[in-house]
Amino acid sequence: MLHQTLIVAGVALLVPLALGPVWEPVALVAVTIAGCWLLTDGLIRRIGWLRPLFGLKRKPEAEPAVVLTPPASASASSTPRPPAPGWRSPSPRA
Repeated sequence: MLHQTLIVAGVALLVPLALGPVWEPVALVAVTIAGCWLLTDGLIRRIGWLRPLFGLKRKPEAEPAVVLTPPASASASSTPRPPAPGWRSPSPRA
């Protein structure tokens, strides 16, 4: 939806310049890519109510900060635990 609008606007701006059969399409592609990037990254992603209109999920709410606490004892967390009774490895090498 966005690129179509930018192509039509780009053609309207570039036709009066008469750039020729090589440079006009190149300029149109450049205008379309730059316009899509600028509008998507600079405007659409930042305004919450515009996001769903362009197929993006609503802006996520600010998540609370995660507080990392160290384990109770470093030696207990580094010791491997034995497997549960009756457990078999799915690997044929085990």
